[in-house]
Order: sequence, then structure tokens, then C-alpha cells
Amino acid sequence: MKKFILGITLFLFAFGISGCSQNKEQTVVNTFEAAPTELVEEIKQLSASSCYILKILPDSQPGLFDSKFGGLPYWDLSMPYPADLAGNKLVLLAQINFDQYPVDEPLPQGGMLQFFAGQDDFVGMDDQKNGFRVVYHPHIDSSVTMDEIRALDIPTHEGQDYFPVFQSAAVTLEEGVTYLWPDDYLFDDIFAQAWENVTGEALKDGEDFRDVLGEEAQNIL
Repeated sequence: MKKFILGITLFLFAFGISGCSQNKEQTVVNTFEAAPTELVEEIKQLSASSCYILKILPDSQPGLFDSKFGGLPYWDLSMPYPADLAGNKLVLLAQINFDQYPVDEPLPQGGMLQFFAGQDDFVGMDDQKNGFRVVYHPHIDSSVTMDEIRALDIPTHEGQDYFPVFQSAAVTLEEGVTYLWPDDYLFDDIFAQAWENVTGEALKDGEDFRDVLGEEAQNIL
């Protein structure tokens, strides 16, 4: 099953390990240092998962119906536009046109998926009910015009002080491969298995990558 991610796949690079005091542990460290890429490749092999990646097209000028970050959103004129409790209209963070990019289930088999965020300093995260919104349009009305959307007086990323999108850009949807990151709740188990597979030694109870990798290596992860 493919995962859907907004961003670019990150790869793990070779890294070193801090020394240990006991002889048995020192042997494990030396074994790993002799082939540092082996552990990285083992982590990638154990955690690899197919996904869809949004690839940004720099300096593009996306249209109303295009997949994009920021800008004016497509909107079904028969629906009320999303707003927070104070009545402030939400801002388009991203929209994906699945008519443009067919994907595998369980992702939508057509239509438009949109992500909206608030205009405040917290981009709506302080209001879990109305501060942000995910909207799916099963059918896209191609007769909607830019003038009709502008008439709705919808705010955009432009002029927002803390909005995560600084410039509108078109995106493409491409198949790719992703790997677990250290902030994923499954990463510790994957790392422990990779460590044992490569070094032949199991981590001690309660240990994780923070206990056996130096600070520089942890930052690379």
C-alpha cells in the first residue's frame, strides 16, 4: 500500500558511532565502523515503503485547477468557503488534482483534495475544530472561472506573516520510495533490528539509537 507524503524523500547517509568502555561493546563499535554504510542500507531495506511524492516546480505559475502549493484555490461555488470561528476565511496550503495524476487506492480516484490553514500566528493550530480544514471535491467543475473565485475575496499566502507557503508553485505527483525517520514511533524497533542484523549484537533493554550513536550521527538521522 502506498503512503502519501507532502515533501521530498530523505535518505540516510553513512555515520560513525561513539566509543564504548567495555571490551565487548568496543568490538561491536569497531565492526560497525569498518563498514558504516552497512547499517544505513539495512535500515533502508527494513523500512522502505512505496509512496507518492509532491515535486515542486520552481518559478511555475499554476492555474486555478492545477496541483499546487498556495495561491487561489479551486472552489465549488455551491459550497460555503471554510472559515474559522471568527469568520476569517482560511488560506489554501495545497491542493492536489487527482484528475491530473491517477494514483492507486485508497487515495482518491479523481477529484480535488485541498488543505487549508488559518491566517493567525498559529496558522489555525490553536483551534482544532475550525482553524484548519481538509476538503475533498469528488467532481471538479471546470466551468468555474478565476474571476468567480476572486469575487469570493479569498485570502492567499501573500501578505501572511507566518504562513508556511511563501510562494505559489505547481507540483507534480510522482511515485517514489520513503524510509522511516527517527521521529516515527516505529523507528526504534527498525533500528534495533538493523543494529542486530549488522553487528550481531542486540541492543540492551531500554537502549535506542541515541545510546549508541554520537551526536553528529543522530543529527544526520
